[in-house]
Amino acid sequence: MIDYDGTYLLPTGRVNPHYLAIGHHVSIAVAMSHGWTDDMINSIANTQPEHKRCSDVSGARSGNARQRATNKGVGTVKGASVVQAAASTRW
Repeated sequence: MIDYDGTYLLPTGRVNPHYLAIGHHVSIAVAMSHGWTDDMINSIANTQPEHKRCSDVSGARSGNARQRATNKGVGTVKGASVVQAAASTRW
């Protein structure tokens, strides 16, 4: 159940997982890649009420999928495998 009247932070200082967040049917990143305007992206037809927790999870899932798609092919050079350094050594 979405907490329409609740506060963003609980008395413990943690984020209220049932707090109202506005989600998008078509993600902002996908909509932008298709040339949608800000008004189209944020229109009532493309938004929906969500729990804060659900919104965070769906946003993370979308971002991770985009990152995997972007990184596809990283580590190959003309079909040959390239050994990549550990993440900490690339920073």
